[in-house]
Amino acid sequence: HFLKDYQKMRIMVFMDPNVDPLGAGYHIIQSKIAIGSGLLFGKGLFGGTQSQLNFLPENHTDFIFSVVGEELGFVGCAVLLLLYLIVLWRGIKIAQNASDTFGRLLAVGITSMIAFHVLVNVGMTMGIMPVTGIPLPLMSYGVSSHDEYHGNRHSAEHSAAAAKTAVLERNSVRLFAFARQPFLFILGEYETM
Repeated sequence: HFLKDYQKMRIMVFMDPNVDPLGAGYHIIQSKIAIGSGLLFGKGLFGGTQSQLNFLPENHTDFIFSVVGEELGFVGCAVLLLLYLIVLWRGIKIAQNASDTFGRLLAVGITSMIAFHVLVNVGMTMGIMPVTGIPLPLMSYGVSSHDEYHGNRHSAEHSAAAAKTAVLERNSVRLFAFARQPFLFILGEYETM
């Protein structure tokens, strides 16, 4: 009697989404159908039936990877994951080259957060992790995703975030270059900014 009924149902749906195919298991079933129907090269941009006909709810937020899988196929998913791997590799390189402990820990922390979000979101859309609502970094649409990575501009903590940004710039840690100018960050030209 440790778990409430909805918690038990969440575990059961994670193990077998067909337990409640029209309720709690609907998202994951439709997500798997979308990713699987994309095959190797996908159905074409904006050509996905699951996403465009709204069979896949929340396809622009938590399940954006399913849309990529359906419309761009395995190749599109592999390219997207390769781009995330490059961003993570650059974050590790920034951590290695940081001149102080603060910069190194910040780089490792942000890189770890991005890696965790990518792993959980991709695993969630493929059905190997429970549905949690964690967004795909730099891809998911919505206020919660934006606030998580860029700070809520309407909160009282905005001045603290601005102070931290000033400290980062003072220490020449250009960690957020990938968020402002992704191509410069990926190419490694962030030092010249």
